[in-house]
Amino acid sequence: MTRRLYFTEKPDQASVLAQTLGGYDAGQKRSGYYDCAGGHRVIWAYGHLFRLKMPEEINPEWATWRMEDLPLDIQRFDYVLDDRGDLGQLKKRQFFALKQSLPDFDEVVIATDDDREGEVIGWLPLTLLGYKGPVKRITYSQIDVKAFRVALDNIREGATFKNRFHEGLARAAIDMIVGLNASRVTALAFGQDRSDIPTSAGRVQTPVLNLVGERCDEIANFVSQPYYEFLANGTVDGLELELAYAPEDKILDAGEAERISQTIPDTAELFVRHEDKRTSPPKLFNLNALQGAASTQFGFSPAKTLEIINKLYVAGILTYPRGLPRVLPEAMSSDTGSLLYHLAKIDELETGGLASLIAGHGFSYRKEVYNDREMAGHSHHAIIPNPNRIEATTLNLSSLEPDEQKIFLLVARVFIAAHLPDYCYKATVIGFEHEGKVFKTQIDVPVSQGWKAIYDEADDADEETSEGETRRSGVLPDIKSGDVFRAIETTIISKKTRPQKFYSVKSLLAKMAALGLGAPSTFDKYETTLRNRMYIEGPQAKVEVTTRGQESLKFWRTYAEILTSPDLTIEIEARLAALLRGEVAYADVLTYAREMTGAIVRSIKDAPPGSVDLERVRVSRPPSIKLRRYVKKAAEIMGVGLPSGILSSASACSAWLETHKAEIDDAFSKPSEKELWLVDAILNGNPDLVFPDQDRSSREKISAFISAHREHARPAPSEKMLAYAQKRADELGVQLPLDARRYNERLAEWLKDHPVPPSAKQLDYARKVASVLGIELPEHIEVSSDICRVFLDEHADKAGSSGGTKGGGSRKGMRRRATSRKQSRRRTG
Repeated sequence: MTRRLYFTEKPDQASVLAQTLGGYDAGQKRSGYYDCAGGHRVIWAYGHLFRLKMPEEINPEWATWRMEDLPLDIQRFDYVLDDRGDLGQLKKRQFFALKQSLPDFDEVVIATDDDREGEVIGWLPLTLLGYKGPVKRITYSQIDVKAFRVALDNIREGATFKNRFHEGLARAAIDMIVGLNASRVTALAFGQDRSDIPTSAGRVQTPVLNLVGERCDEIANFVSQPYYEFLANGTVDGLELELAYAPEDKILDAGEAERISQTIPDTAELFVRHEDKRTSPPKLFNLNALQGAASTQFGFSPAKTLEIINKLYVAGILTYPRGLPRVLPEAMSSDTGSLLYHLAKIDELETGGLASLIAGHGFSYRKEVYNDREMAGHSHHAIIPNPNRIEATTLNLSSLEPDEQKIFLLVARVFIAAHLPDYCYKATVIGFEHEGKVFKTQIDVPVSQGWKAIYDEADDADEETSEGETRRSGVLPDIKSGDVFRAIETTIISKKTRPQKFYSVKSLLAKMAALGLGAPSTFDKYETTLRNRMYIEGPQAKVEVTTRGQESLKFWRTYAEILTSPDLTIEIEARLAALLRGEVAYADVLTYAREMTGAIVRSIKDAPPGSVDLERVRVSRPPSIKLRRYVKKAAEIMGVGLPSGILSSASACSAWLETHKAEIDDAFSKPSEKELWLVDAILNGNPDLVFPDQDRSSREKISAFISAHREHARPAPSEKMLAYAQKRADELGVQLPLDARRYNERLAEWLKDHPVPPSAKQLDYARKVASVLGIELPEHIEVSSDICRVFLDEHADKAGSSGGTKGGGSRKGMRRRATSRKQSRRRTG
């Protein structure tokens, strides 16, 4: 039998895949893998295990930025294990787990996300390890047991995806070639200080900045012109009526407006036209559309929305978020009926009148929703609630964070709306015509709410409304064609032309998608980068370019215009697509990027000194989190206040530390609370030792005492833990031993040896968790609340991600309680 080593992108994927394969031990997670039935193993990554070498790692001389080194002659794009940051050690562990496992299995199955980045995450470690064995691939759009079973039944040859791996490698190398060289040469041309926020340029971020800058320039340079429209007020059988005339070709001459006004008669015969109209439901979301909607409705940044969507995807609640289509495959119509049925049971959706809609209209499987033609060439469909998990994961929305609930309900409402009938209304136009000029008003009367009963689509703040048109919803007046409009009074309305609106985040994302600037999964990154570099600012509804952004753009437009245009990225993306199809070689794509980058660098090098106002582009670099904490701690220990604004500038923080160095050194020479606690723990563990009270103010003496006697430390239990233990002793009717009162570890042992039964609710919940996961309850769980708590600590979250948390409280609450229990055990042990 073939023994397979499965490699996923995230630990949550590995957990669900291991459940699908069966026979796994959840406790193996701490070893970095799960061994499953049939001799298979599942190992996971934490995103990318490897990163490209930085320039200074390739050539130490490149650590210093010099014009003569540019463009950097990087011939090989080598990778190193990414052991930086909070996940660094975990990534290191996973890599060695993969390395040690490879020889023991017959073939590898890549089970990462089905996209370009997923291919790099899966293939790169195998390539760097020199793995030559067979490679298979599974793909999926949902993370749940059913989806993984389907994927396993349709396992494919890994070689089919090798070009996508090469495409991903090329994309990363190109971003380094263009971005690194463009950023360095610009910073050097500006004469910028390295202590400032760095200058940043790239093949996507700079064209996006230019889009914002051009729109801001248009608005700033816009010269408003007066123009004129008309209102005609009168009566029809005693009923007051107001009609408007707003010609498509604006009337710019005041004299012409006055002449037209004087020609309007006192009475006119009205026409009434009725038309039945309808509006189709909104399209399903892809990532770009969902980020735009969340920005408009909730004020979420694209980065925040993507973070939430990723959490819901990994938890199996939403489907894969990075597909381009806004439709579903036609075959999915057999699955979504059940999905709609279960969504209708969610209280937050039922309040929208969903049940009555179902009863009155039912759902229809519209071709706008299920369309194989639009799915052609795409691996993933629109974002919807996961049909395979809906019953278990979404009926209890309290298991989600508030912002997660907002995104889930937004996706659910649009999915439901897409299956509902059109919004229908009767449009009635009432008006009269005089000398080719039509005065009119339109009254819309709803006939059937249809999809609008469940989803109130937010108006797009970027869409212009028709000026001068009288249009309203309401009751239709009793007017018919041929009725006479009497006592007409004409009013000239003076207006001014208006510029385009500022980009909102929603419209900016839409523009990026329309121009092909980057992949949808990375749109959020560029908006975030431009804000972090202080090139753009403003709320989600109004994005503006900063002074720094304006000055930088002026320079780039003059000396590196191609860098501000979408054309470079569009051409690179076209070449990457050709690489994916096997039509061009990896080296050829990189050669093109090098040539274009060389031209950019040479052009910027030719810029004369003083081409940019340095004071307009210099912004002090913010301090690191570590530096901010140190400065705040120093001020707190010294008992002084910090100058206004100091925590926003790294250089200001460093200057303050230098100014107060002597005082800070003196303040930090005093012992910390933790050191004093350790002294007491040592004395508690060895009554023969003595530490004079007068020495407690000397950090040097305390450190020496701790180093000499640390092994004697036996902390006393906290008052809180003593009270907890005394309460248990009272319940059992026994005495709490003296040594348990004195020593923390003895109290922990006593508590373990004197259990109390779990509550009925706690035990019932443990049984539900065991049932969901298909595992046995631990021995003696009925008599020990501690055993019950340990069991829930280890398994409650998995049950929540597999089968909801019904009856057990929210997943957030379980994590909070589990953390509290773990902290309590650390204090007692």
